[in-house]
Amino acid sequence: MSWEKMIMLKSSDGLILKVEEAVVLECGALVEFIEKSDESDINAIQIHGVNFSTLGKVMEYCKQQARKEDTESLGAKLVNADPITVFHLVHGYAAVLDVMVNQFLDFDKVDWVLCNTFYKLEEEVIDWMSKQLRLRPNGPTIPRKYLNNEKTGEDDTNNGLQMFKPNIDAWMNWLNEQQEHSVIYALFRSLAELDAVQMQELAYGIKQSRKHFLWIVRASEEGMKVLAHKAIGCFVTHCGWNSTLVALCLGIPIVAILIWTDQRTNTKFDADVWKMGVKVNIDENRVFKETVKHCIREVMDGEKGKEIKRNARRWMEMARGAVKEGGSSDTRMSSLLA
Repeated sequence: MSWEKMIMLKSSDGLILKVEEAVVLECGALVEFIEKSDESDINAIQIHGVNFSTLGKVMEYCKQQARKEDTESLGAKLVNADPITVFHLVHGYAAVLDVMVNQFLDFDKVDWVLCNTFYKLEEEVIDWMSKQLRLRPNGPTIPRKYLNNEKTGEDDTNNGLQMFKPNIDAWMNWLNEQQEHSVIYALFRSLAELDAVQMQELAYGIKQSRKHFLWIVRASEEGMKVLAHKAIGCFVTHCGWNSTLVALCLGIPIVAILIWTDQRTNTKFDADVWKMGVKVNIDENRVFKETVKHCIREVMDGEKGKEIKRNARRWMEMARGAVKEGGSSDTRMSSLLA
């Protein structure tokens, strides 16, 4: 990494931006470009689909990151830039960008857009999006048994997908022996696996919290049964939307270790908007075991944890109310099907 070496970036509108190599390396997508380029081409990188204005704003953001400066002041500048482009440049997930963009290509051709959320959870977002397209929040779409829906049978406990057959009986028997709200439940699904260093940091952090825990590293619908058990006191998760919504519906506080994509946004809402969880901060050396320990103890035993638990229960009640007869999601879906 060099502050002397300059990289030439060519925007989609044909303008050239000269940027220090150290700054470019802070931008995930551009690192991919550099790694795939020949040495002779490294100073003339064509950035497709990104105009000069947006590219300049993102590079300014990355420069402050490279210098370890506060980036809060740049938030307003980035707001007016195309959010998908900014996401792609800063985080560098080209494949994810394609998936995201493709989801929106035919929005003008559909009659309705169903969204797995509920009105009270995201009022401002839903109000705004409803002006752009025919949006119908129909969530939370989890098995109705866990939402105490009186019209649902006791056997309604899954959504039909099983990637493997877990030993659920052993898990539940062990949980039955634990005190209420005393167990940590940790789950990291296949698309969001931690690397070896992060796994070790997480393991040390959980161990040092001196709490009983159940850690599952493979996806399973049976995991919902575990999370719904009265012994579970907090949920350590990457904060994907499904995991976030299930925890919210069950009133379980979250300890978030975000990794990529929408998890950053979900974590922001969990910790700062809905106030039903805390975020684990990972330093530049990927060390976070002490933070994991602190976050778990804070949620399960601390004063802040009391407020988090109250908020988690409040959101649980609102989620259940949304799908009951006459609730916001129930009403919207009934009007759609009428």
